[in-house]
Amino acid sequence: LPVYLALLGSPKLLNLCNTAPLFYRNNYLTLHDVAFVENPSWFSKNFVSWYNFLIPKILARSKVVFTVSEFSKKEITKHFNIAPAKIKVTYNGVPKFTSVTTKTVAMVNAPYALMVGTLSNRKNQKQVIDCFLAQKNSKLKLVLAGTVNTDVFGGHTINLESFKNAENISWFKSPTDEELHNLYTHAAFCIYVPLYEGFGMPVLEALAYKKQVLVSDIPVFRELFEGLVLFGDLKNKKQLCRNIEMLETTSGLTSEKSLDARILERNFSYEKSASLIGQSLQT
Repeated sequence: LPVYLALLGSPKLLNLCNTAPLFYRNNYLTLHDVAFVENPSWFSKNFVSWYNFLIPKILARSKVVFTVSEFSKKEITKHFNIAPAKIKVTYNGVPKFTSVTTKTVAMVNAPYALMVGTLSNRKNQKQVIDCFLAQKNSKLKLVLAGTVNTDVFGGHTINLESFKNAENISWFKSPTDEELHNLYTHAAFCIYVPLYEGFGMPVLEALAYKKQVLVSDIPVFRELFEGLVLFGDLKNKKQLCRNIEMLETTSGLTSEKSLDARILERNFSYEKSASLIGQSLQT
């Protein structure tokens, strides 16, 4: 790629997902988070070694660094010697599949809480799984939707055997956009309680479907979703389980304005982020 770009006169190269050519100096890089530095134990050793080698070098050589939250910007400046002025915050937007209006038959024939995300220690599905395994009389199911990626997370993934025989827990591996649309549409509510996050797309997706969302009380979610979600204390598993029980008995989101308007007010729009990126590429 660098050779090809050199033949084209070394144009600006926009990289949207964490990596970029090492031997190219006209990079515009997007780094979503620095979880691999914050807690290497969440990832495989090979992944951490590669990112520790690559990321500092391409950060230093990039013309502009884009990231997805003010929290992530602070984390990048904390862990790397990058001037804050070089980092531009461009929020993620609502995916197009959330705007589909086609009526669907539920893939899960029971009331359920939906938890979307790669199954890993960092995404912290274990605490929620434990809550559902401890349930005795509830009719509510837990639906997990996400892959298991051992190349990135190594052995730091959720123990699938722990819920293999649980009647109230289902797992959809590698769901398509159409399947996610179905799962979000028919969910009673959603749960997303990672230990660390740069943005948290499943939260925004759930809000786009006007679902109540239980999230971990971490700084980035306070920045992005304060007033739109229910925060749970991950240090208190009993309280987390009680929050799930509470959501089972409530329904719908309440707000003074429509949720769609509040999402747009917070600049969760790919059109707005694309405009900001375009402005940076013109300078």
